[in-house]
Amino acid sequence: MRFYELPHTVHNEIDTLERLIERHIAGEVDAAELKAHRVPFGVYEQRKDGSYMVRVRCTAGGITPEQLAVVARCAEQYGSGVIHATTRQELQIHDVSLESAIPALRELAKVGLSSRGGGGNTVRNITASYDSGVAADEVFDVTPWAVALSSRLIADPESWKLPRKFKITFANREPDNANARFNDLGFVARMANGQQGFAVYAAGGMGAKPEIAHLLHEFIPSRDILAVTRALRNLFSFRGNRRNKHAARLRFLFRTLGEENFVKLYKEELGRVMAYPDIAIDIKNGDASTEGPVQSAIFDEPVDKKYQLWKSGYVYGQKQRDRSCVIVPLFLGQTDARCMGRLAAVLKPVDADTIRLTMDQNIALRNIPPHMLPVLYRELREITDLAATNPVWGRVVSCAGAQTCRLGICNPRELVKAIYRKAEKNAGGASFPDDIFPAFSGCPNSCGQHPLADIGFFGGARRNGDHLYPSYKVVIGAIRGGENARFADPVGDIPAYKVPEFLERVAKAWKKYGKPFGSFTKYIETRGKYDIHALCLRYKNAPSFEEDKNIYYDWGADEPFSLKGKSPGECSAGVFDLIDLDISSAKKHVAEAEQAAKNAPAGKQVHAAIVAASRALLITKGVSADSPGQALRAFQTHFIDTGLISPKMNPVIDAAVKGDDAVLVAAKEEAMDLIDEVEALYNSMDDSLVFPAEKLAVGTQLPDAPQKNGQDNRDVSAGKIKDYRGVACPMNFVKVKIDLAGMSSGDILEVLLDDGPPIENVPRSVLAEGHAIVRQERKGECWSLVIRKQ
Repeated sequence: MRFYELPHTVHNEIDTLERLIERHIAGEVDAAELKAHRVPFGVYEQRKDGSYMVRVRCTAGGITPEQLAVVARCAEQYGSGVIHATTRQELQIHDVSLESAIPALRELAKVGLSSRGGGGNTVRNITASYDSGVAADEVFDVTPWAVALSSRLIADPESWKLPRKFKITFANREPDNANARFNDLGFVARMANGQQGFAVYAAGGMGAKPEIAHLLHEFIPSRDILAVTRALRNLFSFRGNRRNKHAARLRFLFRTLGEENFVKLYKEELGRVMAYPDIAIDIKNGDASTEGPVQSAIFDEPVDKKYQLWKSGYVYGQKQRDRSCVIVPLFLGQTDARCMGRLAAVLKPVDADTIRLTMDQNIALRNIPPHMLPVLYRELREITDLAATNPVWGRVVSCAGAQTCRLGICNPRELVKAIYRKAEKNAGGASFPDDIFPAFSGCPNSCGQHPLADIGFFGGARRNGDHLYPSYKVVIGAIRGGENARFADPVGDIPAYKVPEFLERVAKAWKKYGKPFGSFTKYIETRGKYDIHALCLRYKNAPSFEEDKNIYYDWGADEPFSLKGKSPGECSAGVFDLIDLDISSAKKHVAEAEQAAKNAPAGKQVHAAIVAASRALLITKGVSADSPGQALRAFQTHFIDTGLISPKMNPVIDAAVKGDDAVLVAAKEEAMDLIDEVEALYNSMDDSLVFPAEKLAVGTQLPDAPQKNGQDNRDVSAGKIKDYRGVACPMNFVKVKIDLAGMSSGDILEVLLDDGPPIENVPRSVLAEGHAIVRQERKGECWSLVIRKQ
């Protein structure tokens, strides 16, 4: 059994990636070109330079015992021996060197596994209800449909060059447990006149500006899932925002077009797609579950209390007679590769379809006969300490945060460990209800699923005087399935150091006031939202650095909190709130200076305004200043000396460095001018933290792109001609894009490009930007591409 079919091209693609890695190590291929290939292949750079993560695709969370054994072996041989289960039902192998990535990918491919589509602007892993095929109340088993769709999309080249990632999920019933209304495309199982089919939801998602998906079809026959997916994917590919990756998801296109126009264009595309040959998916058997016999030794069932607690908390009946589903709780989704290898060996005699990864970073084992439960219990006690604890600890979801992610602001994993230690220490005190879903993200991105939490947290940075401290915004009250689905609402923010104590207070409030409501969700909808908001206000403020240094350290850190090492990583950024905070703070200080008398206090306010304005954009340069003086001088170095900010600002910066109150009192207007320039520069910055002047610099003739045959960039009869031979992807297209930006509609640009990836990729990118290709022809050893700007 396989949970998707590998395309015939996958081995050649691995070979191509291997050659690129070899050339990169030899200095022949730059990091940007390599990144453009490795990220769509699910090979992500971690926070530590030279360390990578390989994300293994597992459609519907499915993986066979044989495949799991290979993942475990690869994690031990090529990584750090740790396996991470994700909220999109995949497995990640961490701390892999670039040189080891290729042998790991080849080992995985031998057993039908791939990392293709694990990252980048691609169709990502297709998820599904983890209990599909075994749940007694399901409409039907959606697994075969998820597998069939995944196999078709993996083999389609159009799945790998979208404006942004495209996420698909299948739910086996309502209310759904597969987040159908929070994905780009969600299928929810339905029956109509005895026929299997789906309700279709589109353009949902979490992250920045989240949105609940919109109902696209009340019902479609199951055979039409590929047509619907291709039509929606094509609409996204043709019209999605390729200029700004932070406005590139399908939900942004829905907002831009409006519901009426979006649906109209989609249906037009669906009509075209339905005429394609081989567009229908035909599955003879819609239920992949089995009840085959299991050959295994028989053990007497233990009678100890812990075993009975384990059964009551983690073992559930299936619709198949005498079979059980067993949840393996993984703390924060982490597990040891050797343990997974042992588990795979135990499960091999059971069934090929016995392992499903869940969306809360756990493992669900299905089709387990009664006599295997004692075997699993003994094995799982070796794998996870959570096997005999409150199930809530197995449901806690957390992203990696600053521990490995280049975007991470806070370290939520270490925070959750602190919360767990506190709860275990106070085992006799208040505890959360068994059904609560807590979630933690290290930044405003939603990798930790905080928008879907009963109570969730996402990390940020706050400032108290000259010191930064890690902070979390608190959100509560999400509903994850059904027609009333909604995101969690923000209710406040508190320092990271106070979160364990805050949660202990929340648990006590639940114990005192919440139990009569029956569930934590009902409690939040009524009294709970007021109790939690009041607690947020209680814990909101941070003492000074001198009063309590603990506040200024993140959990698990041995140095004061800073933003060093944060960068626009492999996905999207989450540092804009801090920039906004500094700019707002600068304006506030100037306003306070205006109200003050012309004396020393007014000078101090102006000084504070200049420091805040100077500090605001330093994060874009990877600079974390430890004092006002360092911030001011770093601002001069990185912004004034480079021409991003006018040199007329040097005198007011110098005055702030000297701390001359008399001069500063008279410099309120200059301080406001500085704030205006900084804010204007900030507003001109794109979501990759790059300023227009820096982009223009990219378009000039650089040493790595010499003019060939003495030819200058000059006007010719066809228009302008640019020679970008010797310029690697994607820098060649960046230069073409800048050239076109300075031209008028209808103008002609001729570009000379190298053979191979440049002429393969640049024309597609030009067309995606909406321009026209007039002519494309070979000229000797290079290519001429003639473009008309639209």
